[in-house]
Amino acid sequence: PVFYANLLGVGHGGSYWEPNGGQAATAVVAWLNWQLRGDAQAAKLFVGADCGLCRDKAWSLQKKRIN
Repeated sequence: PVFYANLLGVGHGGSYWEPNGGQAATAVVAWLNWQLRGDAQAAKLFVGADCGLCRDKAWSLQKKRIN
């Protein structure tokens, strides 16, 4: 699966300077939990037309080989 996400209005460093890495770090950790641990709850941010990040207007997304 491929998931390209861009947090709008944030530069190359993302939100990593915010406490706990901000929204960017939350998305990255969820991706790793889904891919490496099979975490079904974390997958909800990425899977489906109505995925968690899909509904969040702060993100620009592209997906490939993800239902």
